[in-house]
Amino acid sequence: MMFMNKIILIITLIGFLLLMPKAYAGIGLFEGSVSLTALQTKTVCNLMIYSTIDGENLFHIGYGEEISKFVSKIEPNDFYLKTINCPSDGQQRRECITKLCQEGKDEYCRIICTTFTGPFELSLDPKSTSYNSGIRDIIKAGQATVVDALPFVIFYTPYDLKIILGFVIIIIIIIAAIIIVNKKRFKKKK
Repeated sequence: MMFMNKIILIITLIGFLLLMPKAYAGIGLFEGSVSLTALQTKTVCNLMIYSTIDGENLFHIGYGEEISKFVSKIEPNDFYLKTINCPSDGQQRRECITKLCQEGKDEYCRIICTTFTGPFELSLDPKSTSYNSGIRDIIKAGQATVVDALPFVIFYTPYDLKIILGFVIIIIIIIAAIIIVNKKRFKKKK
């Protein structure tokens, strides 16, 4: 009896999977990396989002956990897109999608701009470190959620602590010299 229930459950799940409408979405990345230094801010418009899902659906853009600490702002985010009607052939399709985006057809395609900011970190041996993660668009299509993702890398270099230490030492020497000179002058006046 238990075995029969499992078979019925498996057949039912397969049936639901076969009846589900296919959902596709589009994401295009012009540049897959950004280089930052500590406290540096860069805005990059390197992501193109379009929809091949029937109807008008909600899109949300996010970055993977490892690089999300560098993301200050994503514009636009949480927007609706309509289905594009472009040919299925590879080259013609790319040209059609690119044309829609270049013409500013916001209801079909969006160019996403992200502002990245390097956190304030110090190092005695500052070297560029790569943070590998991804950009994802999350689509709410009716009751379904579809996620597309592309790899993305941030190359981050912290401030050189030796420069700051050198600056602090110079300030201390100047302050000490001023104090010593003022003490000698004060003693002469007495």
